[in-house]
Amino acid sequence: MNKFLNYFTTAALILALAIFASCGGGGEEPDAPIDPCVVNAGFLVAETATVKKVTNPNGTIVTDDWTGFTLSFEGSKDGGSYSTNVGTFDDTSLANIWAASGTWTFASTDANCKTLTVNGGFSGGARTVAISAVTASGLNLSFNVPEADTNGRTLGIAGDWFFEFNF
Repeated sequence: MNKFLNYFTTAALILALAIFASCGGGGEEPDAPIDPCVVNAGFLVAETATVKKVTNPNGTIVTDDWTGFTLSFEGSKDGGSYSTNVGTFDDTSLANIWAASGTWTFASTDANCKTLTVNGGFSGGARTVAISAVTASGLNLSFNVPEADTNGRTLGIAGDWFFEFNF
């Protein structure tokens, strides 16, 4: 009978230790919420974006005019700078759409960080650029080019532009 009691006591002790070990500590802090600004900035600055498709204000796909166009972002969730290769294109009016370089920040009114404020020295001032998609493999942007950023030679560029990029 003593042997049975020893086995029973040992089994009960092992079971109690197993239950105690499997219980959570209760003192651990929950994971911090993921900041969408950190995530989106990480995608933006990770690689150079290469144009995949461009749609002009008339709804016409004009990707051929932008073949080889690249866009690079540097910075963090607090903003930074951007650069393009628009200066290498023969059509100088394209610089009225994307400047060779400038600065960017996430719009302070967008908690999801899907809106950029881009300043490239445009005569119409900073632009609001909407991000409709940003992932590790691509980026989709749209923005309005105001009449103030055009002149007599480039009157056809004012309006809403849509850019799709690959990373």
